[in-house]
Amino acid sequence: SLIKEYNLKYNITFLIEWERLIGSNWLKNLLQESLFLQETWLSSDFILSSIWTLTNNSPTITTSFRWWFDTKIDLKTSNKKIDTERFSWIITNPAIEWWKLISKLYDSSNQITIPYFYYEVDWISANEKTMNWRIPFDKETLMEKLELKSLKLDNDIDFYSKSWLKPSIEITWFECGDFWQTIPDKATITINTKLVNNQKVTAIQTLFENRIKWTIPNTLDYNIYFYWQSEPTKVDIQNKYSQLATSTLEKIY
Repeated sequence: SLIKEYNLKYNITFLIEWERLIGSNWLKNLLQESLFLQETWLSSDFILSSIWTLTNNSPTITTSFRWWFDTKIDLKTSNKKIDTERFSWIITNPAIEWWKLISKLYDSSNQITIPYFYYEVDWISANEKTMNWRIPFDKETLMEKLELKSLKLDNDIDFYSKSWLKPSIEITWFECGDFWQTIPDKATITINTKLVNNQKVTAIQTLFENRIKWTIPNTLDYNIYFYWQSEPTKVDIQNKYSQLATSTLEKIY
């Protein structure tokens, strides 16, 4: 409001909290349109930063930004629903085919089975694991907060490293059929894929689509849509700027 009233005459630094907002390609335009800022103002002192947060009352800096793309897949077997009374088990059911596809996304070690998915992945260093282990917020506390029964963790990795430094695929939504005694004509599923540093969104999308082509039978048609995509990144914690931010936080805290 001060900007609109021309009562704030100086350059402004915008500090945007949380990584989700930083990834927006339209953030600059959004601010320019909503606040009526001039182009010269935006180019002078426009700074985007992910600020530190408190974890169990201790300051924590997030250095790895897993970014994602969402996938919507429609699988179609017919132009209409079929009565189960006469045609049960002789017509391809999209729900069953999607169950087969989903069940093969991970192996028994909880690793993604798509070929070359982990190619050039930025692997977790011993130093990164050590720093994450030092964060004073343990697995038991997390399970209590989220009311979970268990966590899927590797033997040598903590949940921070697993959550922020390793890629993942999650099924977020599934729709197929209704409560009538009919075989559904199509199924729709959405999948959220999180990527880490060095992984390329378009390359992973190609691998993903190839996996679907090779897995589903030729008796089904499918459409695949990719959206909400952005490249992952990682902050270098060894450069002078990161070290200055860390030392400043330590002194302030």
